[in-house]
Amino acid sequence: MIYLIDSNILLWWFAEPHKLTMRVHALLADPANEVFVSEATIWELATKINKGKLTNFGASIQVLLDEIVEENMTLLPIKLAHILRTEALPHHHRDPFDRMLIAQAMEEKIPLIASDEQIQKYDLAVIWE
Repeated sequence: MIYLIDSNILLWWFAEPHKLTMRVHALLADPANEVFVSEATIWELATKINKGKLTNFGASIQVLLDEIVEENMTLLPIKLAHILRTEALPHHHRDPFDRMLIAQAMEEKIPLIASDEQIQKYDLAVIWE
């Protein structure tokens, strides 16, 4: 199976796996599954690192990128179709990074692993419980 993961899920996987549900932990740990990390997530986390809001991974997003590679996760590029999809989304969620993940999951037709209840208001497959 293929999955796209939210930034919180990515951070919890690396630094606080006890925060993940048993189902999500099992999905991420299964080598048969392909896990995608959006370039939007990398951008979001790089911004947080730059502002000093995220210190678990040092002073550079490169540390996190190295861990993503070690875990055999795949970066999902932002495509024009994803950007166009964000325009048509209902405004259940205001965060632009989350809106991009929602659009990517919809456009690519892959489930999104996320704990955010606002994301669950959209018409897409969301995995958490």
